[in-house]
Amino acid sequence: MEGAAQVAVKAAPSPKSPPKYPDFCGRRRLQLEVQILNREIGFIEERASKLAFYIIFNWLCVAVSLGSRN
Repeated sequence: MEGAAQVAVKAAPSPKSPPKYPDFCGRRRLQLEVQILNREIGFIEERASKLAFYIIFNWLCVAVSLGSRN
């Protein structure tokens, strides 16, 4: 086996070490998105309660106007 070629064995690449400072940018971005969604939810809830009030008020006005016809 003198004529056999030698095979070079390379070591498997090791994973990189984590950065010294953790990345808070992703967490901060997610926190801002949650704040935006909470504001939008509050806005929608406020609009829904106003809409419910107007629907009830309109229904009462129609009932009163129909009652006054009789």
